[in-house]
Amino acid sequence: MTEPMRTSGVDAQTEAITRSRSTARGLDVAVLAVAAAIVIGSLAVYRLRTYPYHLDLHAAMRGAATTVADTAPAAARTWTTVGVIVATLAGWLRRRAPDLARSEAVAAGVVLLWSATYVLLLVLGPFGLYSPAALRAIVIAVIAALLATLRRRSGGGAVERRPWPAGAWIAIGALALAVVPLFLLQLGSPVSPFMDTLPQAASPERVVTFRSYDPYHNDPTGLWAQTRQMSGHDALFSFVALVAGTNAQLAMTSLIVPFAALQVLALYLLGRAVGGHLTGGFATLFLLQTFVWRRNTDIRGTAIAFTTVAIGLAFLFSRRRTPLRTALGGLALGLSIPVNPLVGVQGMQVASLASVVEWIDVGRPLFPAVLALAGGSIFAGPQVTIGLGMELPHAVLPLVAAVGAALLGFVARFDVREGARRWRVARLATLVGVATYVLYEHATRQSEIIGDQWSGYYILALLAVCGVAAAAYAVWRRPRTRAVLALPAIMVLVGLVNHDVASPYRFMGETLEIRSLASEVTTKNVVYWVPYAMTLLAGVWCATLARRWALGPTLVLALLLVIYPLRHVPEPVEYDGAELSVAETWGIHLWIAANGYHGGRA
Repeated sequence: MTEPMRTSGVDAQTEAITRSRSTARGLDVAVLAVAAAIVIGSLAVYRLRTYPYHLDLHAAMRGAATTVADTAPAAARTWTTVGVIVATLAGWLRRRAPDLARSEAVAAGVVLLWSATYVLLLVLGPFGLYSPAALRAIVIAVIAALLATLRRRSGGGAVERRPWPAGAWIAIGALALAVVPLFLLQLGSPVSPFMDTLPQAASPERVVTFRSYDPYHNDPTGLWAQTRQMSGHDALFSFVALVAGTNAQLAMTSLIVPFAALQVLALYLLGRAVGGHLTGGFATLFLLQTFVWRRNTDIRGTAIAFTTVAIGLAFLFSRRRTPLRTALGGLALGLSIPVNPLVGVQGMQVASLASVVEWIDVGRPLFPAVLALAGGSIFAGPQVTIGLGMELPHAVLPLVAAVGAALLGFVARFDVREGARRWRVARLATLVGVATYVLYEHATRQSEIIGDQWSGYYILALLAVCGVAAAAYAVWRRPRTRAVLALPAIMVLVGLVNHDVASPYRFMGETLEIRSLASEVTTKNVVYWVPYAMTLLAGVWCATLARRWALGPTLVLALLLVIYPLRHVPEPVEYDGAELSVAETWGIHLWIAANGYHGGRA
């Protein structure tokens, strides 16, 4: 008995020493990153001393103070409402599936809440039952039932808590870089702080005002065509407004910071599924330079749909594949279509292609993924009829969504078998083929999205090319590496192909409405989709550098590229779709907080 005990003691001591050294290294990297961020940020602010959007923190605080009496109470109510519901759902999920990480449980809780609001709007809205009393009663009943379930299961032992990896801390640091100007912007925005989002905000406001919902005629402004009416967007913000006791505009703007955190969480989870926690962490840093991040402050469907797409792909292609994750992935992708049909459909296309690539290389069965995507598509069916103007009886719409939810419930109990193959051909063909296709289109000038300006994303495009090379090398040397390492390249491919098909230079629709809709595909891919995909590839490259070189220097380099305005923008505008540094985005957010987006203009 003594020898095993001695061995066990030595092992415990060795583990403690290893953990202590790892903690010390982590603290060293954290101190280095904070110091680098302060120095680089200070130099960036000085470099932008003539920037039209003044980086004046005091002016932003004074401006936000003029509206804080309205925005702060609304934020307190909406944050409490959403926080309690999501926390309860996340706790319930972790009890049912202890292998879910805390970050995954929170993301899944958001998806379940959002999906429930979509169903409630379809069930109650058309019949005049969408009232604060009814919604609050449902919320209280659901929370009470879930808490009772948690108490019954409390004897099963504590859920294991794992330390956060370095990539998660990088993601938290990315949010910390942006949160102060973002919070002041939120406090200074009683209405959406952008020029073209007021009609979109008017749709949930109509639901809140009249306590009813007409799925096919919910445009109070006369500006939104059927293709622009998004039931998933209307559902969440009308629900939050009615339950929290505020109007829809404040329900949207009071969630600016939480939705920024959700964007970071969603991209981190997707990056972690693609290339590990470092890939996810570095990708969130580069997210801060993109148009998606700047338009996320408007709480527009186009931007916030990326959260559900990223969460859906992260669950569907998680390394720890389980039936519950597969079902949650299908649900999140299906939900993204009612939030923004274009972004949601492209997410479905990526999931379909990536599943085929994974099946070829790894041999993982296609059937669970097909069922999950089918369930998500049926769940989104009501939005498809709304967008196409195919008016059905209102009672049919929730039944269609219920069929999709039932199919996803079946998927959650469908065992997922791991594949036995370890090929590399499909992933290599995807990575090399997409890179070749991009260079071909640039060389032949066949696409407006890949011109000499690279859509304004010079640095990110270069890092993305490096990421493709790193991913291809990893797949070639180690075929057993991550099965979805080619997923970011598939995202780029989907964006490029859809752009080229729908470009006004080549596409001639039968009607003006169809041509207008097609033109939306081009702009959304240029300024939203492709740059978002490139953040993942940049994350792959930086993660490779960090593992092969050193984490600290790689992190400092990434902070320099993200914070400092290396690229001179002669006439910066806040709606610029190009790559802007974090410091430039600080200026835009602080300027709007100080002056008001609408009040600061003639």
